[in-house]
Amino acid sequence: MDGRIVSGEWTCTAGKFHWTYYEDEVIRILEGEAFIEIDGAFRRFGPGDTIFFPLGQTVRWHVPNFVHKTYFLAARAAPLISYVRRICLD
Repeated sequence: MDGRIVSGEWTCTAGKFHWTYYEDEVIRILEGEAFIEIDGAFRRFGPGDTIFFPLGQTVRWHVPNFVHKTYFLAARAAPLISYVRRICLD
């Protein structure tokens, strides 16, 4: 892997939180649901929905019960950040 594309799965139980995307990210909801506030409006996302979050976007998540997603990150980080990630993840 060259470090530019990362993918995986993520699960979350009930909760509310803010999230800032430090890389472009595409997610696909596999199970459950989440209400995500994007540009001031909450939208419901459930199984089969795909969402793109651009680098620098901040959103608010509300997960009523549970959500399971797959994600794909397109890393555009500066060389120093990429180096730190490599040494911390290896």
